[in-house]
Parts: sequence; structure tokens; C-alpha cells
Amino acid sequence: MLKRAIEPLKDAGIKIIWHCDGNIMPILDRLIDVGIDGLQGFQEECGVDFAKLAQMRSKSGDKLILLGSISVTITLPFGTVEDVKRDVERCIKIAAPGGGFVLAPTSTVGPDIPVENIFAMYEYGKKVKV
Repeated sequence: MLKRAIEPLKDAGIKIIWHCDGNIMPILDRLIDVGIDGLQGFQEECGVDFAKLAQMRSKSGDKLILLGSISVTITLPFGTVEDVKRDVERCIKIAAPGGGFVLAPTSTVGPDIPVENIFAMYEYGKKVKV
């Protein structure tokens, strides 16, 4: 059913980014098989293996497009600026080589997240070399 629903988009050359919450790993192979090209909103704290995602390929053979993986439930709301910087560097080193990676929070940035952590994520992200 899902394959049929996204088929016209794929036929038009549109890349499909799947928003997911929780642990996507048990159904990931099926999503890739129907044509999903990337993921956004995946949560490592729920069991997602970010390093494995960064090594996976879409059905077309391209690297998965990944948007993330700075946690809005752990690192951003409760971490220090230094914790955020370490996580930014970790994510970039895991997923950025070869392209297809966008540094981003795992989901919506809420009012519980200190503004200095938000700025640290983006400002430090611009400085980390791949």
C-alpha cells in the first residue's frame, strides 16, 4: 500500500524523507524497499543505531539522507553547551562524510531547551570539519 502511494512521487524523481519517532530499525528495511530515501526525527535514545543508518543505502544505491541527530529529549534540554558540541561533532563525523547529512535536532525544539544550546548546535556545526 505504501509503495503504491509513493510510486508517483518516485516516478517524478522526488526523494522521500520519512519522519519517524521511536525506534525505526525493525521496519527500516521495508521502508527502504518501498523507496524511502532518507529519515528525519529518528531517536537514538529509543534504540536507533545512527552509525548503522549512516552506512545504509537507499533502493537506488545512494547514501540515505539523514536529518538529525541532536536529541531534543536528552542533549539539548539537559546537556551543557560542551555536551551539545560533543554531540554535534559525533553526528558530523558519523554521517557527514560522503554527503546526504543535515545537522538538525531530532524533533521540534521546545521552550524547555536553553537558547545557548540551540546556538551552540548551529554555530559549532558550521565549524566542524568533515
